[in-house]
Amino acid sequence: MSGKIAMPVAPPIAATKAEESKTKKTEEAGKGFEAIFVRQMLASANVAGKSGYADMAVEAIASAVTAGGGIGLARAIEDALAKHRG
Repeated sequence: MSGKIAMPVAPPIAATKAEESKTKKTEEAGKGFEAIFVRQMLASANVAGKSGYADMAVEAIASAVTAGGGIGLARAIEDALAKHRG
């Protein structure tokens, strides 16, 4: 043995930040699409009735559903986008 110790090679900081940015954008895209989908689904199901507050009720329910983890669609979208991210 020559006595030299091989140091681990870390990825460049710029590459890590770029990858982190792509991951964040992918998450935002998945969550955004899921939020739109949940709103449309609730509005179509007419869960809030015909009152003047129906839009506000749909928005409140949709926000609560997506804030609580959603219906799993966001994660599926994130996974699909990650495959094509490169």
